[in-house]
Amino acid sequence: MNERREPRIGSEQLDDGEADDEPGAGAGRATPPELVWAIMRSELLDVTPDCVKLIDREGRLLYVNRAGRRALGVADDGALGMPWLSLLPPDARPAGQAALDTAWRGDVARFPGRSISAGLGAQRWDNMLMRVVGVGGERDVVLCVSREVTAEREASDALRLSEERLAMALEVGTSGEPLCLGMVDIDHFKAYNDRYGHVAGDDVLRRVAGALQESVRRSDFVARYGGEEFTVVIFGTADAQAALDRMAAAVRDLDIAHEASQYGRLTISAGCVVAEPARTISPRELLRQGDAALYAAKSAGRNQHVIRRYEPPPG
Repeated sequence: MNERREPRIGSEQLDDGEADDEPGAGAGRATPPELVWAIMRSELLDVTPDCVKLIDREGRLLYVNRAGRRALGVADDGALGMPWLSLLPPDARPAGQAALDTAWRGDVARFPGRSISAGLGAQRWDNMLMRVVGVGGERDVVLCVSREVTAEREASDALRLSEERLAMALEVGTSGEPLCLGMVDIDHFKAYNDRYGHVAGDDVLRRVAGALQESVRRSDFVARYGGEEFTVVIFGTADAQAALDRMAAAVRDLDIAHEASQYGRLTISAGCVVAEPARTISPRELLRQGDAALYAAKSAGRNQHVIRRYEPPPG
């Protein structure tokens, strides 16, 4: 019969590579505080962007690395001994408790979470917990590693919402009339964030969204698609050129400096698909073709737009 082996940490692994000579010495020294001290000697865990935490049987924090302290919003010396669940948002605590119980039973647990902290804003996390067995199996801890997945989750949510909104818009659109779908991307947005900071990046997203919205009619709509991308749907016209020119001009008029761009100012690229009649369109396929047109515009040097006709998928 195969026996499941849980991770074990003994003092002989933590004491500069020297094994204990006396019988039983390892069991006495492999306490959670000893483990915490050994981990804290290493700068490795303070370099990783993942949040690393050790939790005892009572649910208290024995160790939190630098990324974890920032995400939880606690001072460098203020987290140890605090109940881990109390630092989570109230709506995440039931899932956290269930994951902790699962880990103590010896199974790997996983649950989604979120945090809000000064300077970092709202973040979303993928949390994995596992039990780590000490020498003799008497003094165990739970290791919790949390990886930020904000961008991935926002992109997934934005894609779903964009498809839902686009489907609803197509339903209320006038049958037989053309429409233009524009996929708009802020050029070199990651470089902008790196140069000016995330707070400035968030402000740029809001200002660009406002400029795009002002460039279209109330009957049209602008939706965040994920990251620095937006979806713009314009009904009742096949003249995509005029609409895209207005959007590009509106962003240029914001006159936002962007030293990491070859243009020196903030610009946008766009890919547009013109389709008619509206009732025959697949929202997912329309988004896919719009994204392909955007990719072409970016590949050609950015700060421009590419317009294509909608091609119904085969079959």
